[in-house]
Amino acid sequence: MRVRHASINDLSIREDQRLFHWDSSARRPDDHPGLSDLGL
Repeated sequence: MRVRHASINDLSIREDQRLFHWDSSARRPDDHPGLSDLGL
């Protein structure tokens, strides 16, 4: 393995750093940009 990626959720994200702005239990709103649109 050359590159290792991790998804670590123990660090807080400031509100101004967030890319997603809806309740986590809800579906992504139709008018919100998708991952490709956000460059992810």
